[in-house]
Amino acid sequence: MRRALWRATWTLCLWTVALQGAGAAIQVTDDTGRVVALPRPAERVVSLAPHITELVFAVGAGDRLVGTVRFADHPPAAREIPRLGDAFMLNFEALVALQPDLVLLWHSGTPLRFQARLEALGVALYRSEPSDLRGIADAMRSVSQLLGTQLHGEAAAAEFLQRLEALRQPEDAGDGVDVFIQISAQPRYTVNNRHLIGQALRWCGGRNVFGNTKNSVFPVSAAAVVALDPGVIVLMAAGELEFNRMRADWTRFEGLRAVRTQRLYPASADLLSRPAPRIVEGIAELCDRLEQARR
Repeated sequence: MRRALWRATWTLCLWTVALQGAGAAIQVTDDTGRVVALPRPAERVVSLAPHITELVFAVGAGDRLVGTVRFADHPPAAREIPRLGDAFMLNFEALVALQPDLVLLWHSGTPLRFQARLEALGVALYRSEPSDLRGIADAMRSVSQLLGTQLHGEAAAAEFLQRLEALRQPEDAGDGVDVFIQISAQPRYTVNNRHLIGQALRWCGGRNVFGNTKNSVFPVSAAAVVALDPGVIVLMAAGELEFNRMRADWTRFEGLRAVRTQRLYPASADLLSRPAPRIVEGIAELCDRLEQARR
């Protein structure tokens, strides 16, 4: 196995050097400020995050994907792409054997040791890390440029921004929208205003009761939530069963304003947690919940 991995790695390195020697015709700056250079649009692409897989399909280049990771399940065609692992385990031998000319990865979701090994192979890396909601459109433009589908990417980005802007509500619109948003069951985690989910909440006019906390993602106790007494609790769940379990956990606190007024609402974890075009659907759902709370 070691000999096979060495042979495949050597082949990939030679192939990458040959491409680099042809001169970089495409240059894109990724979300970490690194310049990604390619001599021509990438033909064999590996995506190491579900949201990036969605981005590639959104810009009309799903047929370029030769490898992806666990949980990359949208669109349905993504489920047919060979799996290379996940955030905790990556099959480098299988990845090298695919001879990709571009690897797209999630910077904060891909361990640095994996990134270092990929850099050592010499393959071009694009790191995705949108810092705000509009950055998702920027990512579509950049990825489409690397894949040679700029027209499709520009159209997809413009449509995304149009749908996003149509949902925007005045900040702190209406009464009764002090919100606690829970992104996991146990332990309970939430987000601040800088996190994309926190930005989505503010986009809908909600006031995040933990919005000014220093960390983007952090655990909270039930006591801390009760002390802030939010008027709305949004529970990000993978489905109805998980939502019901999370809601039951809160109904024990009968004095909590959101419980008294029965304003505990579900939100799709699948839609809101991925910085991909479908986040617009999650934001629309969230805005509907807050509008329901205002009424």
